[in-house]
Amino acid sequence: MCIKNSRIKEFYSSNITIDLSGDSFSDSRGGFSISIDSVILLSLSLKKPIVLFSQSIGPFNRWTLPLAKFCLNKVNLIIVREQITKNYLEKIGIKSPIYITADCAFVLDHAPYKRIKDILTEENIYLNNRPLVGISVNAMLDDKDNNYVNSIAQIIDYIIEKLDAQIVFVPHVVGVNGKGDDRIIGEKIYKLAKNKENINLIKGDYSPEDLKGIIGLCDLFIGGRMHANIAALSSCVPTVATAWSHKYYGIMKTVGQEKYVCDFRTMNFEELKSIVDDLWGNKEKIRNELNVNVEEQKRLAWYSGELVMDLLNHQK
Repeated sequence: MCIKNSRIKEFYSSNITIDLSGDSFSDSRGGFSISIDSVILLSLSLKKPIVLFSQSIGPFNRWTLPLAKFCLNKVNLIIVREQITKNYLEKIGIKSPIYITADCAFVLDHAPYKRIKDILTEENIYLNNRPLVGISVNAMLDDKDNNYVNSIAQIIDYIIEKLDAQIVFVPHVVGVNGKGDDRIIGEKIYKLAKNKENINLIKGDYSPEDLKGIIGLCDLFIGGRMHANIAALSSCVPTVATAWSHKYYGIMKTVGQEKYVCDFRTMNFEELKSIVDDLWGNKEKIRNELNVNVEEQKRLAWYSGELVMDLLNHQK
């Protein structure tokens, strides 16, 4: 067979297709279900086994649902990271094997402390004995009414004044030409905050291991990016998730932290204040809970790999 298209050539020469779309196989904010459908259809045409790996899937709208269902019922294995997705897939009639494991980011290692210290020095961030609160904002949540940025700015000022805390913005997604760049919305929130002298904005572009190392130093974390939250949770850092999809509720529940989730569309300062006060007042208990629950998530994340290996072995 003569294949000139480089992308198709890669699929053709592979033994298996593993899709790592996270939460993109949907029609909700940030989703592009048709694109994922095309990957599945291409793999089917090339007779390759297909795995949807470590995902939160759906919902789909009425126009894309028939194709999504067709594709989902043709894949060999669906590995989801929370119960809400499994319930949805069963509700829409998916018969492919579905396993609930854990997000693979739970097993990500953090960079060595010396590396983290060098980054902080480069960013002119100097830690002291004050509580360190990490913030991961999400460029996708910058709504026209500025509800999200106003609420985050207010809670930052409250935390600084109540806890005498040091704030560090940890950008988890950086974009090309500023598009979708968390550093830009971070600057916007910084300008709204009153206590700027206690706020640090990380401006560089760092690896996931570097970011996890920084997040792991925090005493409390507020995250609009789910993988930033997982970096915090897997480091046993008490975390507030500002949610825009069901994945936040589902993943936080896997580690017993579902009460510390708020919907960015309806959240306000008073709601955030109540959650932060609860989180801070119970921080030691939460750390102990995470220490136990995260180990189970790590075990399940490795089990995902075993499921893929079993599929490959049965294909031989």
